[in-house]
Amino acid sequence: MFISYSSANGGTNCAWAQKNLNRDKSEHIEVFIGKCPTGSSGNPCEPLVFDRDSGNFQYYAGPVQVTGTADRCILVYVVYRNLSEERWGPIHCS
Repeated sequence: MFISYSSANGGTNCAWAQKNLNRDKSEHIEVFIGKCPTGSSGNPCEPLVFDRDSGNFQYYAGPVQVTGTADRCILVYVVYRNLSEERWGPIHCS
């Protein structure tokens, strides 16, 4: 999982997930990013807006992005091959 931030548009966060193994075939990958409501630091949040890319990909899923993230937390996660999930968030809280 890779996450980037730009100050454009009131703060813009992007995320994408790159495969490290089995790059010779397409497999299910989902990457998700969401903007948390104000005051969500330290607890899981229900994102106000989100973006998701899901499907069978050979190399990577995404990028996905949300704007207006300055002074907000974001929630991100990756699902790989329907088997394992990596979840982070809220993160990047100001």
